[in-house]
Amino acid sequence: MQKVLHRTFRELGYSVTVCGDGKTGLDAFHSIRPSAVILDLVLPNITGRDLCKAMKAERPETPIIVVSAAKSC
Repeated sequence: MQKVLHRTFRELGYSVTVCGDGKTGLDAFHSIRPSAVILDLVLPNITGRDLCKAMKAERPETPIIVVSAAKSC
């Protein structure tokens, strides 16, 4: 799914940064200051839920789209 989303958004002209785990995602959120975030709930290091909460606490105006194959959300 990550590859499909990455390719799709790049083809639409968006700048895309892919992070492989929650800590890297949070670091990128701080340094890149993205316009939006696409987030999986199942991540190493920091869960997607905790990452979402941290991002929303810091910048509630940033849209976060959750795309996950997790059984429960």
